[in-house]
Amino acid sequence: MAVYIEFRQKKRVESIPYQIFSIIFKLHSRLINFIAMRKYFSVFLCSVIIGVKAQIHVSSLQQTPVSTPKKGFYAGGGLVLSSVNIYRNYRQNPYRLSFNARLCWDFSDNARLTGEYTYTPKFDIDPTWKRVSSHTADMNLNLLARIKDQQAMFYTITGLYYQMWKGFYTGLSDFSNSNDLFAPQQIQTSTAPGLNMGVGVERAFRYFQVFGEFRYRFAGKGTNFGITDASWNSGMKIQVNSPKKIMSKLNGKYNWF
Repeated sequence: MAVYIEFRQKKRVESIPYQIFSIIFKLHSRLINFIAMRKYFSVFLCSVIIGVKAQIHVSSLQQTPVSTPKKGFYAGGGLVLSSVNIYRNYRQNPYRLSFNARLCWDFSDNARLTGEYTYTPKFDIDPTWKRVSSHTADMNLNLLARIKDQQAMFYTITGLYYQMWKGFYTGLSDFSNSNDLFAPQQIQTSTAPGLNMGVGVERAFRYFQVFGEFRYRFAGKGTNFGITDASWNSGMKIQVNSPKKIMSKLNGKYNWF
């Protein structure tokens, strides 16, 4: 008579923190896939909802009254580590250091508009591209989530951009599909409108503010639409007077009119 012995493995019971972390990780992965696959409307809607929820959450944490932040215009600049949306071979590094200038309009305690211009000096991607330069203009809406003392805050970045790059295409050692689009040994120019979506943090000091940002850029390439760039920005800005205040001071001092 044969005797069969059955071994049953004890079911592993995960801890509650581990289960919560697993759920959050799955939701995060699904959100990333959702953003990458959907187009303009989905990206805008997701960013705006996150910004509004962040603002409501931070406001609810404030236990003591705080001073009202100054509204008005701010000018600033900084450095950007960004890529040029150029046709390149696999593993060729498109990231270059760029220069950024911006003008911000804080029209509300919780929102502002930011216009930016980014310039990338000429660089080479040997041996395929020579003397490549880039110009990018951005217009973004920032939803602000301020911390208790109003000295630091987080904000969302949602908006549009328009990038133009120019470079000399040699056609040498090119394993991408650039040969189907560009004629070798000629200067090529390309434009790429698209979307911005990201987050930033800002810290105010007595006479200036410093900021750091991370953003994704979304654009179409042929029949595809997806992430074309991930950029890191950092810099500083100062408050500037509005044109009305400048004219009132000049008129009061010199009595021109």
